[in-house]
Amino acid sequence: MAEWREKLSFAPLVKHLTIGDKILLFFLAVLTVTGFLLTNTLRSGGLFAEIQVNGRHVATLSLLEDRQITVPGWIGPVEISVRNGKISVLSSPCLWKICVRSGPVSKAGDIIVCIPSKLVIRIFAKNMESLDAVTG
Repeated sequence: MAEWREKLSFAPLVKHLTIGDKILLFFLAVLTVTGFLLTNTLRSGGLFAEIQVNGRHVATLSLLEDRQITVPGWIGPVEISVRNGKISVLSSPCLWKICVRSGPVSKAGDIIVCIPSKLVIRIFAKNMESLDAVTG
């Protein structure tokens, strides 16, 4: 039983690390954590949400005004809410309700997807008309 633990142990590897290796690993770890934190905190809040069903544009909503709409999804109506600068799916006829459980999103680049309803909600920092191109 203890054989697999010995095979997965990092102890032999750590014995051969020099002080320089340990310092390098420490700085790489700090740099990685800092990058993740900065990426998340520096993203601007979104101003608009684009809603698509089956690849077709259905609506563009401002996140600055609270409202609730119902969008005709592929398998039935999907209820969407904009509240306090965040957008979320309130109800959907899909089986697992992953889109509902994903919760509200508000930052530029955030996305909510409901595959059974073929619904995609994307958050943008600028109005869609002011964009030169959209990739992805």
